[in-house]
Amino acid sequence: LAGMVLCVSVGAAAAADARQEYDKLFGREEAKARLQDMPALAGKILEAARSLHGQHDLRVVLCDKAYEHGIKHPGGYETAIEAMRLLGQMDVSHGASSRQRILHVCLLRQSQAKGPDKARLAEASLEALLEAARAARDAGQYAESLGHFRRAGEVEASLRTGQAREIALRTR
Repeated sequence: LAGMVLCVSVGAAAAADARQEYDKLFGREEAKARLQDMPALAGKILEAARSLHGQHDLRVVLCDKAYEHGIKHPGGYETAIEAMRLLGQMDVSHGASSRQRILHVCLLRQSQAKGPDKARLAEASLEALLEAARAARDAGQYAESLGHFRRAGEVEASLRTGQAREIALRTR
């Protein structure tokens, strides 16, 4: 038990150190940033996360912050998605939460899209829904998986991509 407490304490201390390091790197810029500045700030933070090697806890914080700032403005949505992809690649323990956040951004983008972009973004949402549904199924989270497959069915019906049969089979 003492070993577990020490491990949790060390992990918590490393996470706190990473947040302090983030504040040193981006705290002032973050404090001054306005809504229209968020996409650029998210991009800078994501680039910092990509360029670091060996500083796992700081990279996790940077990815989270890039997502947090990217999601605040439509111009930062793609950066938010990229930050979550990076986080999921570098740490499998963040895989499920990263997929959920990517899905959130895809659906948000789709809901705000107009004109020719709407179909393209609906396809991206469909792929994200199917990926989340399969991952939830593989993890034994069947109710969550079913919800994602049902939502994917709704999106597919509007697009008619030819995936309706697979989706219908999964929702039974």
